[in-house]
Amino acid sequence: MTSLTLFFTVFLAVFIIFIVLMAAVVPSFITIYQDLGKSAPRLVRILFQISKVVRNIWPYVLLVIAAIIVFFVTFSRTEKGAVLLGRIRLALPMTGDAERNAAASRLLDTMSLFFEEGKTLSEAAALAVPLMTNARVREELSAALIEVKEGEDYLEVFKNADFLPDSFVTIVGELKEEKHEETAKALSSAAEYYAGELARTTRKEISALSVILILLILLIAGFTVIAIYFSMFGIYRAAM
Repeated sequence: MTSLTLFFTVFLAVFIIFIVLMAAVVPSFITIYQDLGKSAPRLVRILFQISKVVRNIWPYVLLVIAAIIVFFVTFSRTEKGAVLLGRIRLALPMTGDAERNAAASRLLDTMSLFFEEGKTLSEAAALAVPLMTNARVREELSAALIEVKEGEDYLEVFKNADFLPDSFVTIVGELKEEKHEETAKALSSAAEYYAGELARTTRKEISALSVILILLILLIAGFTVIAIYFSMFGIYRAAM
């Protein structure tokens, strides 16, 4: 599960809890005030108005959410959808670095396996491309492989690749085809380096998304808790 998927899963759970509170819990406090013949505090009345809206539209909201999820899953399984989502993940500030490091690590690790089997670096790169998990990266590299087959050096293919880390060409450029054993080790070491960078950027990404999620939870839960507290305090005073 990616950090974005985790974020939206937790946010959806919080949103559902909010709907339950608005649809089931809040109306009960208004009923108590009505039974006591008292007017509810302003904050509780505001919350009750929100509750009325939620109770009226929540089936449609859930239906829309379900439709969006179905569309997203279906679309992401198409080649066009996978490429678009890959492009978005590369473009987003919070996920771009992680996607580039993941692509570099997977590409180099796969290249090292083929290179150890006796393939040239260019051949190893060509065999590794179809195994890329990001469809946008796979599409770009596949297009670039045409240039390699036409005689272009594989390093030239990577120079303008904005879907790979800036340091990728520098690291790969030091590989020497004729020094087979050293090159195989260098490929593995570079793959491990980018795997470490992936772990670092993923932690950073999750931390940033966690802050956003916590702020959203505090905003929703804070308002609800404060309103319920005032409601309970008001009920206590009204009963005295």
